[in-house]
Amino acid sequence: MDAMNMVRSELGEEAIILHTKKVKRNKLLSFWKKEKVEILAALDNNENKMLKRDNAEKKSSAKQSFEFSDFMAEEKSFTDKPDIIVPPKREMDNSVKNEYSSLKSEVSGIKEIMNEIKSSIEKGMPAWGETEQNICETEIAQNPYIQKLKQKGMPEYLIKSFIEQNEDIIKEGRDFQNEFKEFVLEEFSESEYSPSENGNKFNIFIGPTGVGKTTTLAKMASDCVLNRGKTIGFLTLDTYRVAAAEQLKVYSEILNMPMHVAYSPQSLKDSIESIKEEDIIFVDTAGRSHKNKMHMKELERLLDEFENKDVFIVVSANVNIVDIENIVNEFGFTENFSIIVTKLDETSRPFSILEIIHRLKIPIAYTTFGQSVPDDIRRFRLDEFIDEALRGN
Repeated sequence: MDAMNMVRSELGEEAIILHTKKVKRNKLLSFWKKEKVEILAALDNNENKMLKRDNAEKKSSAKQSFEFSDFMAEEKSFTDKPDIIVPPKREMDNSVKNEYSSLKSEVSGIKEIMNEIKSSIEKGMPAWGETEQNICETEIAQNPYIQKLKQKGMPEYLIKSFIEQNEDIIKEGRDFQNEFKEFVLEEFSESEYSPSENGNKFNIFIGPTGVGKTTTLAKMASDCVLNRGKTIGFLTLDTYRVAAAEQLKVYSEILNMPMHVAYSPQSLKDSIESIKEEDIIFVDTAGRSHKNKMHMKELERLLDEFENKDVFIVVSANVNIVDIENIVNEFGFTENFSIIVTKLDETSRPFSILEIIHRLKIPIAYTTFGQSVPDDIRRFRLDEFIDEALRGN
């Protein structure tokens, strides 16, 4: 009871006791000291809370009432129709009138031109701004034979030059295939391949990888043995490619002709000495990238070991002319070389090889057009090449 009185005297009549707990003392001192009690008390504020909540609700209601009345006042002001002010009508000044008239005149002129173009197209007449020369050039370009030449890769400068010299024939719609053939033959009259009169001892084949050097060599060697009655020998310097020597060995066994592999400069000299009695010696080399300067120097040193030689740079027809030009320029460190173009059967633009003659001023010696040995190889003769290329699909 004393505890309750103490709590109410401290907190007021509304105070309540929540919890009581006896506090333990040290056992040695507990005999002389009185027992202590810990009391947890609180003030009950429910009534105060209710009062505060009622006051808050009244204020909120008053505020909402005020805001709603304001809204109604604003809505009323919106329903009132504003006065519409119409600006006075202004007269257009002279400068604006002149500009408007000029623009209107230009639009009318454009309409007349468009109508004229439309009418010309419907009647099949030259359209506005188109000349008779433009029409003539269009008709020539659409000529079936000219189209075929372009599709086959005939150099543009040749077609253009022929058209300039033979415009009347083309306009008449005549068959001018023979005229065009004669024109091309005359253009390249001094570019025919001329083999050595007595024939050189060594035929050496060089070029990049994958162009068919070994197969081409075998075709030419087989032709010498089977059709010309020559004795031959094979010599390979290709010790890099897997089974390169084995491939050449197969051909040597079929033709019953000797074959040697040179692994070093000394073995090269020994091999040359051992087959020097043969009529012709066919020399195969490893494929080399024309961009590798070190390999180019190495190949150049090997070729210096041969005298009395014909060198053939082998390129593929399905490589663009810019790359072929770079290849020939890099491999052309030797004198008196010719070009063999392989894989003509794999390109749809056979006439593009004429660019080789035109750009490099070097004759094409042979072309190949398949894998059959010894059949799919031919001495390059321009007249036969033109006929065959035009017959092909």
